[in-house]
Order: sequence, then structure tokens, then C-alpha cells
Amino acid sequence: MSIIINSDKRTDQSVSPTEFKLQYQYPLEKGDYTLKYVYMPFTISTINKNNQSFLLNGSLISLPIGDYLTVESLRIVLETTLQSVDVNFTVTVIGNVLTITNTSNFTLDFTDYDIARVLGFQKRSYAPTLSQEGSGIVNLNPLTSINILVNNRCDIRDNGSLAYTFRIPVIANKNSFITYEPNMWLQTVNFTSDQHLLTIRVCDDSFRTVDTQGVNWWMVLKRSE
Repeated sequence: MSIIINSDKRTDQSVSPTEFKLQYQYPLEKGDYTLKYVYMPFTISTINKNNQSFLLNGSLISLPIGDYLTVESLRIVLETTLQSVDVNFTVTVIGNVLTITNTSNFTLDFTDYDIARVLGFQKRSYAPTLSQEGSGIVNLNPLTSINILVNNRCDIRDNGSLAYTFRIPVIANKNSFITYEPNMWLQTVNFTSDQHLLTIRVCDDSFRTVDTQGVNWWMVLKRSE
């Protein structure tokens, strides 16, 4: 038996196609499921008219529209934009955490603004403080692999502390699609019980959620007999 995991069929269509839940009317039987095929967009996150703005101290602030090919380029443009309002702003990125600081208290409000997901913040308002952190800034660096977590099953580990269910090598150019059909290296996930709900997350090698610009993707798993 084969199953298709399609982000277009996610339970909540308002969430990202790279971090979602998939509800099944009939349970998937427990057992081993082998990855057979993946079809995924390789799209670098961009700042456009739909995700360029947020509120700083109650006033609208907007980043320049364009492609940002690295986290550092996004950090610089965010810091420059904030410093055009107040020169005391600084922006740092360590790992997947983006931090905005100032010598005076400031507020951020992402409640109605999609840029929150790009910068790693939640879509809410943030109370006055000297420092605000967004944990989970999207990956903009060139990727060597895309990693998929299914129900937090960690069957593949790197030489550090990160682990994934499946690892997909990236052989694609910007704004094209990755197609992966394993032949030599078979990747398998084991469900120890029947599954009604799958939780899916697509990450880079630093465990940051990959941004596909809302474009859907799918993969096929085959159950071992």
C-alpha cells in the first residue's frame, strides 16, 4: 500500500505548507513506510508587497521589496530600515534566532502582517522591552539538503544533535522543483501504532523551517508488506 502526503490536503489551509498536520479518515496501519518519491519547490523566500511590513511602536515600517539570498542580507536590510527610524537599533542573527535590540523600550506588532513568519516571530503584538527575539527565522542560505520530519520520528541523525525522518538532497536551481526518487539509499519511517494524524515539518540543516512561498509539495510512502 502506498500513501501520498500532500501539503495541499493539510487540515488547516491557513498554515504553511512546510509545517502542518494531516488528518486521515481511516488510520494508516502501523509498520514500516519507505520513501518512494518527493516533489518539492526550491524557492528562495522573498520580501514582496504582501509580506514587507509590520508595526514598530505603533507606526508602519516596510522593508524594501526584493530577493534576499542569505540571512545576512536580510539582517542588514532590516537593521538599516530600523536605523532609519532610530539609530540605536541593532539586529543580530545567531543560529535560527533573530534579535532586535535598542537602548530604549520598543514594541513590535505582527498581528496582521505575514512578515512575522519570515523573521521568526509569531503573528501577535510584543510588549515594550529593550530586546525582542524571533526564534525560527526562515532559511535563505543555499541548501544542500531538505529534511522532513514526520511525527517527530528521528531516523536520520547528523554528527551533532539534529535528527530527521527523511533527508532529500538538493539538486535544483532557484525557483525550480526538486524531484527525488531514491534508489540506492532507502529511507524508512516506522510507525509503532496506527496513525490518524501526521505532523509534518520541512527543515534545513539548521532545523529552520524552509519557506516555499506557499507553494505546495508532496511525497509518496510505500508500506512494507
